[in-house]
Amino acid sequence: MEQEPPTEFVVATYEEIRERFGLGGTDQARIKAKRRKWPLEPRNDPGALARVRVPKREWDGALQNERSPDQFRPSKALEGIAAAFREERDRLIAERDAARAGEGRAREEAAKTREEATALAVRAAAAETDAKAQRERAERAERPFWRRWLG
Repeated sequence: MEQEPPTEFVVATYEEIRERFGLGGTDQARIKAKRRKWPLEPRNDPGALARVRVPKREWDGALQNERSPDQFRPSKALEGIAAAFREERDRLIAERDAARAGEGRAREEAAKTREEATALAVRAAAAETDAKAQRERAERAERPFWRRWLG
């Protein structure tokens, strides 16, 4: 079996180039490849990832992701989106808390209204009983004397 001669290229995707060279995005990797005139590998499928032939000496000489996670700085646009998200979240939380407080007040008012309705029902029942008793007394008073006397 023959051994292949060492290749002088490394085949990599734009994402791999971005990571290897410490670039901010795949667009920057694409631009870097285009400016340095690194050739593209032929694609088998129109939807396949683009693969670039990067010269081995440049690949080996690249700083491989020397950024530490604490040095990562999101872009201003991303910071703005995150700030808008936080503001919207805080607004929604405030609305939720206000709705819960309103719900509590509504429950208290409903309980108070039920108590008042119960008290009114008791008073109505008592008034009905009194009215019935008064009707009976009035009916007895309208009876002739001898019927009242007999009972």
